[in-house]
Amino acid sequence: SVLDAEEAERVRRAVRNLPPASRAALVLREYEQLSYAEIAEVLNVPMGTVMSRLHYARQSLKGALSQEGYDHDA
Repeated sequence: SVLDAEEAERVRRAVRNLPPASRAALVLREYEQLSYAEIAEVLNVPMGTVMSRLHYARQSLKGALSQEGYDHDA
């Protein structure tokens, strides 16, 4: 539907606006379905860094989407 397409575009825009390191971790996890260990290997960073970047990315997305009037829990 049109609303679904608009929602998907808001999510894409919010993902594009993330810092590159956080965006990379999020894309590998959510879109490529890699494990934390696999992401750590691909990005050549410790697993704790992957976890931190994913946490930051998810919090940033939540904030960005709520500012746009998107309520994920509705």
